[in-house]
Amino acid sequence: MNLPFVSGALLAAAVAAVAASALPASAEVAPRSPAEAALRQNLARSLTSFNKGDFEGYLHDMEATVSYNGIEVPRGRLHEINRDLKQSFGNLKMRYRSVAINEMGDLDANVTTVAEFRGSTSNYDATGLPATYVEVGEVTSLYRRTPQGWRSGVMQVAWNDSFIDIGRPFSMLGFTSLPTLLGASQTYRFRLHVADDALEGSRVEYAYAVVPLATVISKNGAEEVYKSLRFTPVGREGVDQVVRAPAKPGTYTHVMVVPKLWSRNEQETLLGHKIYTRLVQVE
Repeated sequence: MNLPFVSGALLAAAVAAVAASALPASAEVAPRSPAEAALRQNLARSLTSFNKGDFEGYLHDMEATVSYNGIEVPRGRLHEINRDLKQSFGNLKMRYRSVAINEMGDLDANVTTVAEFRGSTSNYDATGLPATYVEVGEVTSLYRRTPQGWRSGVMQVAWNDSFIDIGRPFSMLGFTSLPTLLGASQTYRFRLHVADDALEGSRVEYAYAVVPLATVISKNGAEEVYKSLRFTPVGREGVDQVVRAPAKPGTYTHVMVVPKLWSRNEQETLLGHKIYTRLVQVE
């Protein structure tokens, strides 16, 4: 299995770090104050820029360094993440299911958004296989009024799910049961079930890991995570095992990679591939 199959989705977990910067036209409401009007103007500009592929414009109200769940991330890295995702899914678009603005005095405001990203391609990372991408997440961003206008440098992601489906689709259950909040060293069950396939010679494998969010966001993080994955066949009875959360508090990412393969005459073909990430807070 080649690295390009996994790199896009692992980086996609970081996309929601900038998801407090837009407002869908369908959700426009009358602002309650000049401050809210200015923030909504910022959000509308960012949404328009993202959907044009203009990521400098999308990040126009972000500080040079952004604190994302306590992780310091340069704005340039956020630009790279979105650019790479756009290269994999040329028709990538974003919309907001909801936007809430909460003013805190004259200088500060919280903006909470639920963002949805969607994209597709007929040739994922030059593999010749079609792919679809969906990500949904909730982000709260702290804005502060400056002489340059309202700007944000602190973001907190409450939950975030990312899905990439590549090649031939196949049914699977298990990802949505992964927790988003855990106590340090707490145990939980990891369960995975895959539908039977009548195609003789086909099989499904899986790899699952919980990795620090900082690793995922770093430039070479996807490669590091991929090298650490260990693939195991999924039997007819599925997977049901007890897993222990990390002992150190912080923000982590569930990573689950599920390829479907077909073997014939000692040759192996990738039929389909599912790559999922979900943020989890360990306290």
